[in-house]
Amino acid sequence: GFESGSFSIYNWTTYGNGDPWVLVNNSADAFNGSIYTEATNTDGLSYLELNISTLNYRDIILSFYRQNVGLDAGENLTISYFNGTIYKILEANGTNSAYILKSYNLSSDANNNSRFTVQFRCNNNLGSERCRIDDVRIKGIYIDNIQPSFSLSNVHPLSPATYSQGQIYRFNITVTDNIAISNVLFEFNNQNYTITNISNIYLFNISDLGAGSYNYRWIANDTSNNYNSTQLDTYIINPTNSSVQLLLNGSESNITINTSQSISITGYLTQGTGDISLYIDNSLISQGPSPLQNITSFDSSGLYEIKSNYSGNQNYTSLEKILFINVTSQLQNQTNQSGNTPSSGTGSSSGGGGGATQGDSGFSLPEGGSIIRSQPQPRQ
Repeated sequence: GFESGSFSIYNWTTYGNGDPWVLVNNSADAFNGSIYTEATNTDGLSYLELNISTLNYRDIILSFYRQNVGLDAGENLTISYFNGTIYKILEANGTNSAYILKSYNLSSDANNNSRFTVQFRCNNNLGSERCRIDDVRIKGIYIDNIQPSFSLSNVHPLSPATYSQGQIYRFNITVTDNIAISNVLFEFNNQNYTITNISNIYLFNISDLGAGSYNYRWIANDTSNNYNSTQLDTYIINPTNSSVQLLLNGSESNITINTSQSISITGYLTQGTGDISLYIDNSLISQGPSPLQNITSFDSSGLYEIKSNYSGNQNYTSLEKILFINVTSQLQNQTNQSGNTPSSGTGSSSGGGGGATQGDSGFSLPEGGSIIRSQPQPRQ
């Protein structure tokens, strides 16, 4: 309405060759409140215009109350709007009546228009003839072109992580919008997941991921269907170290035995999943789940490499443990009993292979994985 009592507050302008439109403070003749505008005794054309930018607005609706008083034939009140190029007439009415509500859904040329103007034009020629307007309203829907924004992205554990069975991986981000968020998704390894929202902080948890490389990003839409997403990022989970044990007769150390004497070779996979393998001089003797045991005897003397091997998998690194068995003949054993009995020593372990180290068992351990064979000694 015009309750401010001033045309200038909302940039109304008047012009024409007739008497100008004026504001009247008379609640008896106003539709709403006490102040309205009218043109009387124009004796020509009097114009009232409101220039109001509709930038960033669409679906413009113009509504107002009008009243004609005492108009003669050929006199009328004409309502138009300017679309930046031409004035488009909405109505030209010369019917005398009480206040009538008029409402117009304007064409798309009124949308997003900095030059949009509403015009009321009156022509009458007597002081008792009046064109009255009250309660002018212009409405529209805000055109939202602003995308949702992302901030404070977090992930735990940090990448790169190390595989841990049952581990929970937590991702969260803050998403905001100038109007309102409609939907947020988390894309993880090319699959979309719905997520939890707590005060604009969006959370996604996933557990027990295998070692590998995973791509992920956040996707958001607002209520105006503006779309945005974060850059595609990568989350890396490295395999964790495996653990293998090798026991010879229950001891994790090198050993010396006589020919034809049986020995227990046992392999344990203490951290990892899957099968392990037992080797003598790189020849497979047993393969299967942990614990894996093999009872072996040797018919000839020599130094034998014993290996427990775990080949690893997606989540665990490969590893092998190496010990040595020094097999002596009965004749050698008798000689040793005269004062040269070897003691036990320790072997070695390595990821993916490797040689053993020199032990303290009284025999030479190989360098680089080569095997040293001891020959039977002649009887003294």
